[in-house]
Amino acid sequence: MNTISLLLTDYLIPKEKTEQRICEELGLQLFDFRIEFSNQMKLSNHLTNKINSYLLRGELVPTILITNFLKTCFSSLQKKKILLTNYPRTIEQFLDLIGVLTAEQLIMDTIWYLRVDNPELEFQNIWKSKYPQSETSVSQRKEEWKQKFENKREEISNIKSFSEPFKWNEVLWGG
Repeated sequence: MNTISLLLTDYLIPKEKTEQRICEELGLQLFDFRIEFSNQMKLSNHLTNKINSYLLRGELVPTILITNFLKTCFSSLQKKKILLTNYPRTIEQFLDLIGVLTAEQLIMDTIWYLRVDNPELEFQNIWKSKYPQSETSVSQRKEEWKQKFENKREEISNIKSFSEPFKWNEVLWGG
């Protein structure tokens, strides 16, 4: 059976070890959208040239081009048990992804969600690891982080509201 699982995370959760563990335990092939997108943009073909034209102008890439990109990538994967990470980020992308899965005869297996148990504590841990000697502009950084964190959580909540038929595994992450 050709299946795909998603890994969604709260803002700034380092997920590399989790990706690796899920893939090993469930026999999945990792498809990191960010890495695959970056690698494919180095190639020159009709689709990547079109996408690059938007990127060079500093514009958002239309979802239809991302959809075509995913179709191309998924159809070329040898193993059809996939863990998709770093995508989707919006409800529109999620709904388009469902269309791609249908077209490529992939079945949504599980949506994994790594959720921060204590966002305030997590911010402190991230701040200490990134800026161990710095106390400057903590409150400003904290507000920026909090806004991005809340926006990402809202997007995940929106995706969850449209994904009722799919199995969700929510994992608390306490860094």
